[in-house]
Amino acid sequence: MICANGHQMPQDSKFCTVCGAGPGAAQRSGFASLNAPTPPPKVTPTPNVTPSTPTAPVFATAATAASFSGLAIAALVTGIIGISVLAIIFGAIALSQVKKRGLRGKGMAISGLVLGIVWTAVWILAIVGSSQTYTINFSTTLYGTTCSQLSYNYSDFNQYRPVVVYSDTGQQVASGTYGSGIDGGNYAQSGNYVDTCTFKTVIRDIPKGLNNYVVDDNGEGYGSGVSYTEHQLATNNVAMNRGYSSN
Repeated sequence: MICANGHQMPQDSKFCTVCGAGPGAAQRSGFASLNAPTPPPKVTPTPNVTPSTPTAPVFATAATAASFSGLAIAALVTGIIGISVLAIIFGAIALSQVKKRGLRGKGMAISGLVLGIVWTAVWILAIVGSSQTYTINFSTTLYGTTCSQLSYNYSDFNQYRPVVVYSDTGQQVASGTYGSGIDGGNYAQSGNYVDTCTFKTVIRDIPKGLNNYVVDDNGEGYGSGVSYTEHQLATNNVAMNRGYSSN
């Protein structure tokens, strides 16, 4: 190793033993390089990768149901239970919603609309049909007896006894059946108070427009019945008394 003045220096010596000078420039740079701290190794940063989140399976939720038209559902329900006016209104509005907003439920809206129309036709036919017929409350009162102990003359009366309505030509047009007898009492023509038993029935679908109507509860047919006018049927003034003058 050579000092700054050119003298030979012992290895690793900081000063020349001859002139006391330090090592030459080459040696100083060498010492500097030897004494310089070793730089840390260069580390390449790892990219920050965010771990992926597992995707949950997609299930049908309420949001899917919300895409249906509520009025379409209402139209179908009201159509099934026979509320015809609401079914038609809801069905028509629901079809408009389906077309304009892209909602689901077109089939339900159409079904409700059709059911509403069908029910409307049924109601109209029922009303028209009922306007062409009579419904009467027919009763027979038996005098001089109670329902629990019918006298001999009325022993064949019971709650299942048929009541038949005939036209003026003898054709059967309607019928009913007596219900249970009802005990009561009334004054006979003689002025005496007597026990009574009354049987009642409702006879429906009696056609209008006949000259006379014959009602029979004896089971003997047209010839044994009692004749009534159409006006009497129209005013529901149809009743029969038996044994009234015998007491």
